[in-house]
Amino acid sequence: MLSAFGKDPNSPTSMEWAEVLRNQHNRITKRNGWQADYPEIATLDEMKLRLRLLEREIRGAEVLGVVRANPKDGTLRNEDQDGDGSGCDTHLEVVQAFAAVEEHWANMAQPFTIELPKAFQRPWTHPKLVSAEMKELGMGVHPKGNRVLDGVSGLPLVPSPGIQASWDRDKRFHFAYQVANVACREPKGPVGMWSNVGADLFMRIRWTTNGQGKLIPADSPRNLAIYWAWVYSCMLTQFMIDWQKRAYDLVSIEHYREVAKLMVEARGDEDKMTNGYTELLQKFGSVDLDSKVKLGSKEQLELAENGAPSPRSPMPGQTW
Repeated sequence: MLSAFGKDPNSPTSMEWAEVLRNQHNRITKRNGWQADYPEIATLDEMKLRLRLLEREIRGAEVLGVVRANPKDGTLRNEDQDGDGSGCDTHLEVVQAFAAVEEHWANMAQPFTIELPKAFQRPWTHPKLVSAEMKELGMGVHPKGNRVLDGVSGLPLVPSPGIQASWDRDKRFHFAYQVANVACREPKGPVGMWSNVGADLFMRIRWTTNGQGKLIPADSPRNLAIYWAWVYSCMLTQFMIDWQKRAYDLVSIEHYREVAKLMVEARGDEDKMTNGYTELLQKFGSVDLDSKVKLGSKEQLELAENGAPSPRSPMPGQTW
């Protein structure tokens, strides 16, 4: 069917198939209320164009497997199917061990997601991402919030020794653009630190089972404190991975238990997460680059210069 579009756009067979697919797409998205994310395909020509693009993509792809996914997964839980949750190993014992571990922990009574809804992303032009020091330097927005042209306006357009000095203005500007584009790219947060913290906390949790045979943390104040700190550390690990792409509106790490409990209670429901986190922001406020948190008798800046939680700030439960 796809190749027929490239060879004979007026083929009755291809036209009929395109109309069937168009109607099916529109019917399913309308039935499930997905029009905002998957707009209606209004015309047959638009459907044909989509199929032609798909054909060209398939021609250049080496298809070794197929993943079936519900579009609603991505709509509500920021989920994609790009292989993050997949693994491959040639040793059967490794695969069997991994499968056994995964099956065991899939029996947790309280699964949770580790991402905030995208509604809580901060644009890099957000005023809370500008520190007092940045303002003293005359910076009205965070460096990542600047346009590239703003970033290179004062950059001397001088090629490095290995580049021909006879470059014309456009090529020199392109060179400066590339330098600025790389130099101003915001790095990730401390992923390794939070991964290590999470693993350390997880090993210390004592587990038991409820009446349905599901795994739950043992009910003691210290054990639950470790459990909530672990849940929070899982979220922070994901945050640190994503931080080079986006910033988030964060409540202070002092309120990690409230955030962790919300993550567990929402169970992946975006509306519950959105409403609950909005209430936490209203109750505790959000941190900025000048916010400080107590570490023993000292105060420490809670965020690093890139807006991510600072490696110098206290860990959840550090004052136990």
